[in-house]
Amino acid sequence: MTTEHCFIGVCFIPLDGSGQTFFGFSQFLTGLALMVLAWTIADVRYRFRIQVAPLPLLRMSFYVVAAIGLLTLLTDLWRAEQWLVPRGILLTPAVWQALLGGAFLLTILTWAWLGFIRPPTYGQYNAKRFGQTLYRIILNGSPTELAVIADELARSAQALVQHATNRYSLHNGERIECEEEDQ
Repeated sequence: MTTEHCFIGVCFIPLDGSGQTFFGFSQFLTGLALMVLAWTIADVRYRFRIQVAPLPLLRMSFYVVAAIGLLTLLTDLWRAEQWLVPRGILLTPAVWQALLGGAFLLTILTWAWLGFIRPPTYGQYNAKRFGQTLYRIILNGSPTELAVIADELARSAQALVQHATNRYSLHNGERIECEEEDQ
């Protein structure tokens, strides 16, 4: 029988140390190892796609994965020590693990979506990252990487042309609005 400790209408119970876990710290480390392995052996094409995503995917993934790792480690510690948790119906230990596992899975699926299913093309939200990444690869000068990136540029050709037709020009270093040509 579990002992309840109630304070100001909120009851706390010890977390069951022998309860079943399906997304704990060991499962997190396994998933993280596979994610790191996939990233390190990925072709330049897929690294390019992730780096030029409209979201800062590398930075966001780092923080999300670090938070999930910390929370799964704390959850396992909490369970092993059988510390008190709020008794609840909505957020049970199984639901908590499912939320952490779902967030980790969503991170991996986002990478897969942007790397394989629907790769990003040049646009206003990734223009700076696209240019910087492209510049870095060109400076590297590897013929095999340049061939792959040329293929990736072909996918963005229409967007590049559309964004290259400036609606302004520079005259003596000052921005001047251009008039639309009548057609």
